Amino acid sequence: MRHGIAAWLLSVFIGPAFGTPAAGLSKQPQSGQLKDIVIEGAFRIQIQADKPSNVPPLIPKEPLSGFLKRNMEPPNPANQLLLDLPVPLPQRADSDVVLSPWRKNLWEPPLTIYFPTRAPMHHWRMVITSDRGRIFRTLKGRGRLPEKIMWDGLGDSGEPLQVGHPYSYSLIAVDKAQVPTYLSSKNIQLGSFVDLQPGGVRVFIDTRLLFTLGPALSRTGLDCLKEILFYVRKHAGGSIRVDVHGEDADLAQRQADLIRRNLESTLHLNEGSIAARGVSVETGGYSRTEILAR
Repeated sequence: MRHGIAAWLLSVFIGPAFGTPAAGLSKQPQSGQLKDIVIEGAFRIQIQADKPSNVPPLIPKEPLSGFLKRNMEPPNPANQLLLDLPVPLPQRADSDVVLSPWRKNLWEPPLTIYFPTRAPMHHWRMVITSDRGRIFRTLKGRGRLPEKIMWDGLGDSGEPLQVGHPYSYSLIAVDKAQVPTYLSSKNIQLGSFVDLQPGGVRVFIDTRLLFTLGPALSRTGLDCLKEILFYVRKHAGGSIRVDVHGEDADLAQRQADLIRRNLESTLHLNEGSIAARGVSVETGGYSRTEILAR
């Protein structure tokens, strides 16, 4: 009996190679010969199953042993973790700039001014002038002309520059023979200024960058507010104030309220936690938005 079952199983896999199956199924083998055992039906066994979704493609010219080795190795879970986990920002860095993905709209001093030559001089002086022709800041020195001059964005009396207004600088260098050389620049116009103070921060922004008609916060304005959150979280102790200075006091108040609501929502603060006010300025005056956190 055991010999008959083994012979029957072999006929399932290799029976078709011996010829066409007979019309009927022999209930008992006529003899012990394998050729006498036939099965009525198809030449091969058919299996119906669901195909896995991650079946690797089979390369016809690749040896079967290589295919099995490549696809049957135990998976390394660490590789999948590297694919799924987000890339973290560095915990420490030489500069705070890389710690925020939105640092592109707000300007934080210093402003670096480079010079093409470092010729020996008796003395030199760089004058920064406002758009009204007033000398805003004077930087000077003696000896060799520096490769670069760092400007902190402040005037001679300590006031910050006015955002949205152009400034220009000129350099006067006098050599040892007392022969002067004059170099002038193109205008510099900044739309924002971050004034870091002891115990807080004050951010000045050109209001035109923040809003569209309506008023509504523009895309640039939303990006600026994201950057402001970085400074608020880092330098604020709990007090935040928004002041919008404009010729139309009612419009300035609505703009200040828009900024207030955006910051309160993003910082998860209760409504009214941030002070907001619109400040009227004279026609042609200095219109800007100030956000103070301390």
